[in-house]
Amino acid sequence: MERAALLAALLCVACASNGSSDPIAEAPASTVPTGSAAPVDSQAQPCPIAPLTLVSEEPNRPGRELLSLQRNGDIELGLSPHKQAFTLDPAGCLLFQGKLVAELLPDGRILSDGGVSIGTLHGQTLTLPHSEIVIEEDGAVVRKPSAGLPPWRLIGHNESTTCASAMLVVALGQAVSGASMAVNDGGAKRPPSVPAPPGSRCAHVPR
Repeated sequence: MERAALLAALLCVACASNGSSDPIAEAPASTVPTGSAAPVDSQAQPCPIAPLTLVSEEPNRPGRELLSLQRNGDIELGLSPHKQAFTLDPAGCLLFQGKLVAELLPDGRILSDGGVSIGTLHGQTLTLPHSEIVIEEDGAVVRKPSAGLPPWRLIGHNESTTCASAMLVVALGQAVSGASMAVNDGGAKRPPSVPAPPGSRCAHVPR
């Protein structure tokens, strides 16, 4: 029951993914080997990959891991019993099982592979349709509104990982939205992908 309640509460983030892909709802649990992240160019590749862990800090309890980014770009979901894995690459492309599910454009927009707006990233602020998330320099994650959830913190965060930190939050929204629809609706059909938008850094990624 505790896990189910936390998943339901986290949908305040996942609601930003309405209309976008729900990869966990339609795919078996597995991970995608990705190898080492490529060297990062600050212009062409805005998401340097570094180990990050998003935790929920509950009073008088150890931090609860929500998900973590590994040095090779794999994302492991602490909320999932099967550890379904996403992958993030240095260009700001978020993948599930080798296919694009979200991307960061040069103007700060974050789109799903179906071309649906997920949010925008400007500076330290990730703006979603129903909430705003500010990633502080010390890794504290300020959510507005907080929806009564415990505080979040990004362990390993620094100024250079703002993009990766924001895409980690996007991955959480995608994961929780997909898992919820799989339970409540018996699975969800994935909207069709669209061609890469102008300026996309993820045109090389399968859709």
